[in-house]
Amino acid sequence: MADPFDVVKGIIDRHDHDRSRLIQAMYEIQDTLGYLSDPILSMLAEGFRMAKSEVFGIASFYPHFHLKARARYTIRCCTSVVCEICGGAGLREAIRRHLRIRDGETTRDGLFLFRPVACLGACDQAPAIKINDTVFGGMTRERIPDLLQKVARNGLEGESA
Repeated sequence: MADPFDVVKGIIDRHDHDRSRLIQAMYEIQDTLGYLSDPILSMLAEGFRMAKSEVFGIASFYPHFHLKARARYTIRCCTSVVCEICGGAGLREAIRRHLRIRDGETTRDGLFLFRPVACLGACDQAPAIKINDTVFGGMTRERIPDLLQKVARNGLEGESA
């Protein structure tokens, strides 16, 4: 991958340093680099001729922007009534134990972030978890370690519910 600062400079130049195009530039940078670091916010401020506090204010206001590196895989575990009846609490406990993290935490290697959520919209597959955009339904606590090991080794390619 190219030097992140060269990427940012190229995006700023492509947007002609036009303040009205700052948010679009921020999206492009985040899509390329994964998040908007403090040094990148400084570059954006300088490139768009704005105060860094203004750029930071915009980046922190919108929930779509990330100011810290994100995990490669976000695991969402449904806490809806349907999933709870079908064993959702056991899934969450198995995930916590296997990854050695609590709700909302990221593993030390930055691979997994665990987030319990109110609903995945997959009640017909309860209990369900979602890893990034892939839903895994009919899960059991016993299947969690194997699934997470496979994802860590091979990614989500070829994995299916």
